[in-house]
Amino acid sequence: MIKNIMLLTKLFTINYVQNLNIIDKKKNKINLKSVYVWMIIILLMAICFISNQIIKSLQGIGQEGIFPNIYFTFIFLLLVMQSILICPNIFYFSKDIEMILPYPIKPTELFLAKFNTLVGILYVTELIFMIIPMIMYGIAIHIGIGYYIALISAIILIPIFICIIITFFNILLINLFKIIKNENVYQLLISTLLITIVFFSEYQFISNIIKNEQNFQNTIINLNDIAIYINKTTIVINPFIQILHGKNIISNIIKLFMIYIVTFTSLVYIGSKKYFKRLLTVKSYR
Repeated sequence: MIKNIMLLTKLFTINYVQNLNIIDKKKNKINLKSVYVWMIIILLMAICFISNQIIKSLQGIGQEGIFPNIYFTFIFLLLVMQSILICPNIFYFSKDIEMILPYPIKPTELFLAKFNTLVGILYVTELIFMIIPMIMYGIAIHIGIGYYIALISAIILIPIFICIIITFFNILLINLFKIIKNENVYQLLISTLLITIVFFSEYQFISNIIKNEQNFQNTIINLNDIAIYINKTTIVINPFIQILHGKNIISNIIKLFMIYIVTFTSLVYIGSKKYFKRLLTVKSYR
């Protein structure tokens, strides 16, 4: 079973990457002609510069310790939005599923392979947006080796939690709204809802800043308060941040272990019961 899951994961991931045209199929190298490759390079340069400026600014007002709170929240929301947008396509509307269905693949194997593919994509996003800024932060404030160990754990585990939650709700929505059998309709509904939430939240925040005529320091402190609230609400982010700061390490590790065991087991159970039947309905419609 594990061998089949890993084989399918590799197949689905390669298919996804090839569709982005990042890898040159003939030379099996990075395709420098791809717009996505240059977008990634530009993003990395911009992130390095912006992160350095933000950390220096926070050090200037003695608030550098809040950088992980705010940045973890940003990364978490970014990964959530990305997974919401690509999850239905990976699980239900991807063309590679049609090639796999005729083979004797167990529904659980197919489901877990798709889940692994989603996690792998979020890892790439983390590689671009998260690793360099957090390493720069660690270097800037001279944190010990424990910080980097905790950071690696967070980088590995946070996308898994996001994928568990988003996949669960994706299965729920697809099964609940049986009228949604078309990829474009589903993506349009999800994108519209997501954009509405983002713009409404941004509008509320900017209005609050203008209304209170806040200076930079007060704005950062308010951002930190919002980040702390979001991190506590998302269950797993706050324990990781506390571990990064060396607080309540053992209790937070136990808490995270229990959360991941319960949520992942629940997802596998629900996915094995609901995913494949609904997948066949969607494919038969198309």
